[in-house]
Amino acid sequence: MVSNSRIQSVLRDWLRRYGAFPCVIFDIDEFSVYASSYGAASAAAALSKLDGLFSKRAADAGGHMHFFEHDRFLIALPTHRYEESVTWAERCVDAVGELDLAFSQRESPSVVRLTVTAAVVSVESRIEIERFGRHMDDLLRDGKFTGGNTVIRDR
Repeated sequence: MVSNSRIQSVLRDWLRRYGAFPCVIFDIDEFSVYASSYGAASAAAALSKLDGLFSKRAADAGGHMHFFEHDRFLIALPTHRYEESVTWAERCVDAVGELDLAFSQRESPSVVRLTVTAAVVSVESRIEIERFGRHMDDLLRDGKFTGGNTVIRDR
């Protein structure tokens, strides 16, 4: 669940600095299953690739990234309007699909590809920050039913 105080602290800091801003959270779908199935080294390599992708794209867009939990990336886009943030998130999701995040085991011909679900919300007040965790969890859970590599809108 996203509701931990560390994330709320980051969001409050961003709200003080930028005023209202759109925020994107990327959740790696079924990452714990991937990590237990294919091992810590594969999981670390996948996280490193995703971290590189999201941090570069956030910086290029004038945004700020915060990695938290073991499979989520939070990005503030203070120079974007909401719709621009949705488009930005969709492009990031497309880029994830182009990354080589597949892993196959010798004894199994199957290949597992990691996918992400993204949720885009506007952070406009401290009250919204207090409800942020549960709201983001609800949005991300809804997005997972679409099959991954999806962007969910708050509006």
